[in-house]
Parts: sequence; C-alpha cells; structure tokens
Amino acid sequence: MKHYRAGAVAIAVLLTAGLADAKDDPAAGSFRLLGHFESVKTTVVQNGVSISSGISPGIIVIFDGTAEPFRFGVFDSTTVFHSRQEGDKLSLEGHSVRKELDGDEWYSRFERVKGTQERGTQGIGRYELLGGTGKYRGLTGACTYEVSNLSGKRAVSMATCNWQINPSD
Repeated sequence: MKHYRAGAVAIAVLLTAGLADAKDDPAAGSFRLLGHFESVKTTVVQNGVSISSGISPGIIVIFDGTAEPFRFGVFDSTTVFHSRQEGDKLSLEGHSVRKELDGDEWYSRFERVKGTQERGTQGIGRYELLGGTGKYRGLTGACTYEVSNLSGKRAVSMATCNWQINPSD
C-alpha cells in the first residue's frame, strides 16, 4: 500500500511539472476571421490627393481556429487608420486592438495593398500580429485579408491568419 501511494504521488508530481512546463511552450495555429467595421473619418483634399484619418470601431468573429486561444471567439475591435488616395493609387494603414470579453487583448497592424475605400469596391491587404495581454502575450503572426466597402462608412472583412504565441517573449 505504501508503494502504491508513493507511486501515485510521483505520477501526480510529474504530471503537474509537465503541465507547468507546457504553459511556457509556444503555441501555434491558424484561424479565419470575419469583421464588420463602421468608420468615422476626416478627409482633406489637396491638389487632387485625398488624405483621411479616422477610427473604425467594429466586431471580429474568429472561426475555423486550429488551436487555443484562437479556436472561436468574439472581440470588440478598435482601429485607427491613415490613408492617402491619389487617382487609383491607395496607401492605407492602421493599428487595431481586439478585446475579448475577459479583458485580454491582441494587437495588429494592417496595410491595404490593393483597392480603394469607395462604396461598392473591394480591396486586399495584410495584418501583422503584434502581441497582446493575458493569453495573447507573445503573439506574432501574419494574415491576408479581403475587404468589401459596403458604403462610405461600413465595411466587411474576411482574413486568414497564421499565428504563434511564445509566452516567454
């Protein structure tokens, strides 16, 4: 009976140590997201060049995730952006904060590589994942996205992302 208890205690200690070490191991995976945004922007036009800056609050839904913490989730999203449109040439970039109900956040930077901001148009771009708080600390990765501009203010975006979390970063 003493050997049985000693063996059970040894197994419990080893399992606990293994789980503690696992928390420091990098996690990785992929996910898709669907976002809806409604922009508020200010635009000035100088010599035929349209320059805008603004904020796009919205919501992000994560789905088709391969691993936690990105299996499925709903996030409030706040994006600040700056754009410059000259003819059919667009330069659009910004930064986003995505906040989960538990308060944990993840951050990203985006860049539009093709398209305009005009109603009824579509565009493509990329996100860079830049860390976060809580379970998103140490987050890195990249996404490609497509956006449909529903109106001058509203847009829907779909992205495919690959990520890694190294909690010791």
